[in-house]
Amino acid sequence: MAYTDLTIQVVTIAGLEPAYVAATASDGDMWRNSGKEFLHVVNAGGGSIDVTVLTPATVDGLAIEDKIVTIPAGEDRMIGTFKPSLYNNPAGGTDPSKIYVEYSGVSSVTVAAIRP
Repeated sequence: MAYTDLTIQVVTIAGLEPAYVAATASDGDMWRNSGKEFLHVVNAGGGSIDVTVLTPATVDGLAIEDKIVTIPAGEDRMIGTFKPSLYNNPAGGTDPSKIYVEYSGVSSVTVAAIRP
């Protein structure tokens, strides 16, 4: 899979006007996760969507269930923050220290990765 790398936007004392991009349809999006970032998802579409945050970590060899957030039509959600030990891809693997997010639908869905 080839996830699209989101640019992390940082909130400053001068303020931040977030720049939103279209959610990536094929595989999803990713960013380097320090544990401080959150994802703002705006669903301007006509139906609800599910945003799935993948959890590559395991506990005692058992997979941890992915986090799924449902966003109704015409609404938005700020999702996060994400504990690196649960959500980051492991060192030595593909996209180390990055987090993967997938969407059940992307029509009229925009996103921004933001760090306070």
